[in-house]
Amino acid sequence: MRLDDERLAAAVLERVIRAASPDLVWEAATASKGSIRIVYRSAAEAPLIGRTFDLARLRTQFDPSTPAALAQVILDELRDPTDPGPLHEPEYDAALVPGKGPVGWWPSP
Repeated sequence: MRLDDERLAAAVLERVIRAASPDLVWEAATASKGSIRIVYRSAAEAPLIGRTFDLARLRTQFDPSTPAALAQVILDELRDPTDPGPLHEPEYDAALVPGKGPVGWWPSP
């Protein structure tokens, strides 16, 4: 059974949050329209980092593409980003983490 985009995003996000290691500090996470947006810190006092994961794109890159497998891909990317490059200027921080400071957004993997 193939989950639709909304249910897949929710299922993957649930697994990501449940399996996250204590070294990641969650500030916000949303699942919508087949994408997951996460704002986190790599340590308690580290700057805010934002990532967006397009699940349709990830499904074409990884097999299997079950919610559990995609959650693991996302967790691996959060813990050890694949050449994320420079942080982009804050973009979504006002809606996701109001009052917590600017969010540096890395490009989607």
